Amino acid sequence: MNARPADRRWEGFVSFARPSREQRLEGLLRMLGNALEDALGPGRLFWDDTTREGAELRPQVREAARTATFLLPVLTPGYFESRRCRAEWRTFREGGGQHVFPIHLRNTDALTRGRARDAWERDLRALAQADFRSLRRWSDPLARERIRELAKTIGTALRAEPETEPTAPEVPAGGPAPAPAIDRKSTRLNSSHLVIS
Repeated sequence: MNARPADRRWEGFVSFARPSREQRLEGLLRMLGNALEDALGPGRLFWDDTTREGAELRPQVREAARTATFLLPVLTPGYFESRRCRAEWRTFREGGGQHVFPIHLRNTDALTRGRARDAWERDLRALAQADFRSLRRWSDPLARERIRELAKTIGTALRAEPETEPTAPEVPAGGPAPAPAIDRKSTRLNSSHLVIS
């Protein structure tokens, strides 16, 4: 699997469209990070809120995505329009990343329109999402429970890691980041997330 420091059991990479940098998202991620540490032990959530849309992924962002144990795409209308989010997904996959746990934070037509525009959108739509759209305050008991459930789901998936190493897909050099191709024969979809093996 992906290499990470020995003192960390897990590393999650949060992929979200800018300008989603808001207190609401930051509060969710802070609470989720705490719940994951309770469920899994030491680890970290990485997200980059400084690089503008359209800019190349900085080396430390690319490395964090490549070595992440799991990916948390935060689904908002801007997520599906973001070349940067596509690049983060592709980099995660290139590093052998297998576990994807979408967080549905805001309504987006990309999840409800009749037909997906491409493989990336189709694959994200096929996943069960942790639905946080109706939650307004993370201090509410229901919000805390949903965050604990997501952490538990991630913990269960990580403890059931497949024994074989995943194969990174071929990625053409140059040009904008293409949508990742997922071979349906080697993809298992369970009730909570996608496992790519």
